[in-house]
Amino acid sequence: MKKAISIILASLMIISALSICVFGAKEKTPVIILQGYSGPTLINTDTGEQVWGLDFNKVGERVKEEIPNLLANVTNEDALVEIIGTVLLEQLEPIACNPDGTSKYNVECYPQGAENNRLSVLRANGGKYIAEKELVDIIANEIGEENVFIFVCDWRKSQIDYAEEIDKFIQEVKKITGSDKVDIFGLSHGGQCGASYLYYYGHKQDVRKAMLTSPAIGGTSIIGELFCGNSVDINYETIVKFVEQGTSTEENFEQLIGIIGVDRLNPLLNRVLQEYAVDFAKYFPSLWDFVPLDYFEEAMEHIGLDPIESAPLIAKTTAHHTAAMAHMSEGLKRAQKAGTQIGIISCTGAESFTGNGNNSDYIIDVYTSSGAKCADIGETFEKDYKPVCTSCANENHYHISPDFDIDASCAYLPDSTWFVKGQYHGMYVFDAYTRGLVTEFFYGNVKDVFSDSRYPQFEASQNSADGLYVRFDNTNFGYHTQNDKKLIIKNLSANSDAIIWSITVDGADFSVTYDRAQSIAKGQIAEFDISSGDFDSYSLPFTVTVKYSLKNNQLTYITQSVNFTPLTETQASKFSYLTKPAEVLPDVYDDEPSSPSGTENPTDKPSSETPTGDNGSNAQTVKNPNTSRASSKTAVVAGIIVIFLSGALVISFTVIRKRKIRE
Repeated sequence: MKKAISIILASLMIISALSICVFGAKEKTPVIILQGYSGPTLINTDTGEQVWGLDFNKVGERVKEEIPNLLANVTNEDALVEIIGTVLLEQLEPIACNPDGTSKYNVECYPQGAENNRLSVLRANGGKYIAEKELVDIIANEIGEENVFIFVCDWRKSQIDYAEEIDKFIQEVKKITGSDKVDIFGLSHGGQCGASYLYYYGHKQDVRKAMLTSPAIGGTSIIGELFCGNSVDINYETIVKFVEQGTSTEENFEQLIGIIGVDRLNPLLNRVLQEYAVDFAKYFPSLWDFVPLDYFEEAMEHIGLDPIESAPLIAKTTAHHTAAMAHMSEGLKRAQKAGTQIGIISCTGAESFTGNGNNSDYIIDVYTSSGAKCADIGETFEKDYKPVCTSCANENHYHISPDFDIDASCAYLPDSTWFVKGQYHGMYVFDAYTRGLVTEFFYGNVKDVFSDSRYPQFEASQNSADGLYVRFDNTNFGYHTQNDKKLIIKNLSANSDAIIWSITVDGADFSVTYDRAQSIAKGQIAEFDISSGDFDSYSLPFTVTVKYSLKNNQLTYITQSVNFTPLTETQASKFSYLTKPAEVLPDVYDDEPSSPSGTENPTDKPSSETPTGDNGSNAQTVKNPNTSRASSKTAVVAGIIVIFLSGALVISFTVIRKRKIRE
């Protein structure tokens, strides 16, 4: 009997040991990175030439070759349009599409297959084809580079085709790794593709978590405006800000662009776009899937695709618009019910590239990336505005932005969408807040906008090029209650101390006590006392404006205004998760970025009784942005080229005019 018992006990011990070995290790779900437009490399299989994944050094050289010709014709608009348009088509011709949406030339992605796009393999082969390098470094540190994969697909394809390709890639990754599920991260166009995949294939339960950042889920009004034949009104100062944020330039050059007056080039640019670019791009399925639903019929009528030659293209994009784009919320919720945790990050606070007044991250509109209702940039909802609540009708959830300009109650996923004000398109990895949110979403306790006080639904970008971060002490960013006693200002700069010259409040009956010329060291915070006021007497957003300078070579005055929504005592009690924010702590710059520690108090749903993060810390060791910028990013380099070329044209035009006047 004793012998039998001994055998049974020994067997149990062996089984237990095996269980620990098999199941005790931390789960390492493979991650698939869905790239934006600039990511995939396209190769002409007949010539071996790389036709996409542009070498901007070569593009820059080609542009420089034409500068003498441009300057010689600087007063001849027709000639300028022809020169620029011809160079544009010359650069784009290798990726041209036929009227039916198929590729004009034999083009395919490189490298092919999941194994060849495994991070460990890509690095072993030189690392040339690794997309989103900063992000994959963070993820690889968590799960190992053998578990990170870069999805490649011809970005010209339709969303329906792209979703099918993603599904096939996921099956490959599962087979290679032996994992039952994968995680996906999608940026921009990749975010749109991730959403489309979840709409069409989310029921298959292959995805554990999906984070979509700056996603063009519902397209972008940029393409909608162009395909409807509308003129664009580019704000070149915003291009400068975009480049500054992408290259961590803390100096401010917007005023210089205003003096140069490159906005005078808009008529010229509009002609190039309409007479050359749109006519070339109208056969790209992916661009048609970028046309928002509210532009689609008008765009189809304006472009006038041939119903016979372009029948396959028309049929596929119409199917995607009437199905996925019209019912995306239902599709994403269906994927959630199948077990996929979904997060969406929408960036706000910049007017769309086209100057149409839409709130956006400069490239993707807030309403198309999130599904939320938005006021025009710089505007607010009416005082008596009531939330739409078509997607979330829970009265204990507050989904109105601090600026009173975004209503997320009608978003695709109201409880799973974060909004970051002031962050430009694709700059997520250079912002400590967003980088931490992505990391904690995959490997921490962030489940929704209520689960971690460090990551509220509405937050401000904390890029070092953004200047200051301003918040009250006892309420989430952008809100204010009678419990607030201090105004907190953080100097986001990684290089320069800030000098505070004035702090003013407009629209509320309290003031801020400050010392003129008070200095805040780089990466540090300062607290300023505020006077008491009758907080129940006002309900519309008020503005706090800080005038400051950075101690750098420019020493210019900078004005930064932040809007705050006052919450009454009743509201503060009802939406208690807004009044339990994480503490604002100084930055500690180090060589490598790292994710914040896990939260202690995760909750699935908010209530007046549930704490939402008493850990009291959002401290992070962040990489000094000036040593980590991906200054070669397509958008940033393209922006620099636009500024350089535009400035050269305008200056030359001015010089020639002055010479003619003197003569």
